[in-house]
Amino acid sequence: MAQPVIIPLPSSFSDGDPNHQPGKHGTYLVDPPTIYLEKLADWWMRHRGQKAENVRYRFDRLPSGYRCFGKARLQNPKLSDKWLYGHPKHSTYDSPLKFWPHFRALMENGGNPTGCDCVVCGGRKDTNKSSGKLGRPKLADSVRTDEEGTPDVYRELIDGLRKDGSLDIEIREPMSMDWRATREGTEAMIAKAMTQPNWIPRIGEIVLFVRTIEDWQEISMDHETGEYKIFDKTTNASGRFPSWEAGYVSELAEEDVSLNDLVMETKKSMGRNYSGFRIEAFAAGPQHKYVPLHQIRPFFLWERLLKGLDIRLYHASIIIAMKYMSSVSLLEKFHFRGTWPKGTILCKGVYLGAELLLVGDTIRLFPGPEPGHDPAKVTDVIQLTSIRLELSDLDKASANDYDDGRPYNLAIRLGGRRYTLDPDKATGYAPLSPHQCPEVLHQYDDWYYTHDPSKFVDVPFNRVLGRCYDGEAMLLWCADANSSESTPDISTGVAAVRYGRHHSTKRDPRIPDGKRWYWADCRAQQLELDTFNGHYTADRDPERDPKVLKKHCKVMMGVAQEEDRQELKQPNMEQRHLHGYAASSSMVRSALHDDNVPTTGGESESDVAIAAAMMAEAHDEEMPSDSQPFGRKRSRSVASRGSKTVVPTINVEDSEIESDDQLAADMAGQEFGIGSSRGMGSMPKKHKY
Repeated sequence: MAQPVIIPLPSSFSDGDPNHQPGKHGTYLVDPPTIYLEKLADWWMRHRGQKAENVRYRFDRLPSGYRCFGKARLQNPKLSDKWLYGHPKHSTYDSPLKFWPHFRALMENGGNPTGCDCVVCGGRKDTNKSSGKLGRPKLADSVRTDEEGTPDVYRELIDGLRKDGSLDIEIREPMSMDWRATREGTEAMIAKAMTQPNWIPRIGEIVLFVRTIEDWQEISMDHETGEYKIFDKTTNASGRFPSWEAGYVSELAEEDVSLNDLVMETKKSMGRNYSGFRIEAFAAGPQHKYVPLHQIRPFFLWERLLKGLDIRLYHASIIIAMKYMSSVSLLEKFHFRGTWPKGTILCKGVYLGAELLLVGDTIRLFPGPEPGHDPAKVTDVIQLTSIRLELSDLDKASANDYDDGRPYNLAIRLGGRRYTLDPDKATGYAPLSPHQCPEVLHQYDDWYYTHDPSKFVDVPFNRVLGRCYDGEAMLLWCADANSSESTPDISTGVAAVRYGRHHSTKRDPRIPDGKRWYWADCRAQQLELDTFNGHYTADRDPERDPKVLKKHCKVMMGVAQEEDRQELKQPNMEQRHLHGYAASSSMVRSALHDDNVPTTGGESESDVAIAAAMMAEAHDEEMPSDSQPFGRKRSRSVASRGSKTVVPTINVEDSEIESDDQLAADMAGQEFGIGSSRGMGSMPKKHKY
């Protein structure tokens, strides 16, 4: 007999629960479960109209989480009965025929049993017990979708947590083209960032840049005035102010860079469009520019670099960029775990204002608000081990995310091992040796543990100042041309970031009165981008068609019907591009071929005019200084009824938050302005932030 044709089964096409299995007494694992593999494959090929005559088919395995077990009959041990385990309801199937409707639903919906009418999901009674005519099949609980029809995986996870009591599962969105188009690029971007020095700009970060500097010039501090100007190496004298602009990084340099590149460009073998960073400015007119690293600075240095320059002379892009300082979006939500009624979504990164923070980074914390603390002096840092979105009070919330019932609570938390420069906060008396603390801290005086090093500490995200940069990089950015300074200042930028967030809260129209932060679905939405790297973002793509999107997903999953395939082959469909999906929630380059569209940001001529008016008005405002930082008011944590988003709560009983973090924790309990009708990338719209 001819060998069967083996059909690979996608690993993500399953709702199986591997914890569902029989007791060990008398049962055995059927491996391979041949009858299921061959029957299901044969029916599937028939269902798709692709079965060839006299050809046998066989799946390479069962859907993930499903396993077949057998048990010998008492009366005749030579015979055995077989059951299929793995259904989320912990009910079994006793034949491939009864499992077939559920299997078909999984295959057609990327692992979501939408419309399943199998005996377990409740659609039909057991056919062995049926009498007379069968009634109309009862559908399983309807799968929640967003306005584009994409399954709401987060609501499904919450529903699964409620049903099973506990859950620990990878987050996958096979029916979301945004997720599919960005996943590979996002993972590659994160992996690359984690292997590079932290002074290299990251995709999507807001930076300051100068378009042109001559080979004999560099940017450095004038030691007489303390202002940063263009230093002429031929005359050994400082001249004009650099023409700083603000923009976001849309492409990294292909060629390696070194610390020396921070102040002057080293010899490169490639052209500027390969050796430089592509920066797209926040202003009308010329947008992107490939810029060498020595013409780029982190945005938190804006106050230091622009010192001495009249605010009315600031480039409009800088004022526009400040608008985004009080905004946040999570990157790569990859795992869900929880025990009812609490759940946690693990993330790999968070865009906080201007910067991208990743697990593994060492981050600076704002000075504590307690009396006696210098409000301009950073003393504490955390090496991140987790970035989490925590869900609580799920049992008290309405199960419908779109009604006016009570929402559940959400909180962004960053956790890790905490270090301090303040001996009064130390758990031990002796400073740490170099091997006991992150390498990035080695040039910043003596460090101490604030807690038992075997334990991790949580902080609310708004307590975070930004990345802790290598000391050498800070010296190269901030020292004057003739300086011999050898100790970097870890507190650089405290007042500037405070001012930026203060300005953003007042000026970003997406943040309602009484709220302090804007929570975006993705970085593109956070920065109001129409395009990224020359391609439309998902929300702004004029040709985005959800129906075509779903058909493409089904083709990629191998579950498309023939009519779907034929429709996608029509001339008008072939001309459509997918850049809107590829440039959506993660800042990645599209690998799909198409002509570039005009590069534009979320800002327009009117935005620039508004920025100019804001600069004139801001001229009379108090500018930041390290001696006079902006104060912060305590917020009230009272629910705002009548709104689908209410004041958040920070649940601290299951994590360690020090006393000097209590005000920050309370401040994190502000109402958010919420972005995207698709919520957190299909996150339910109604929840407490």
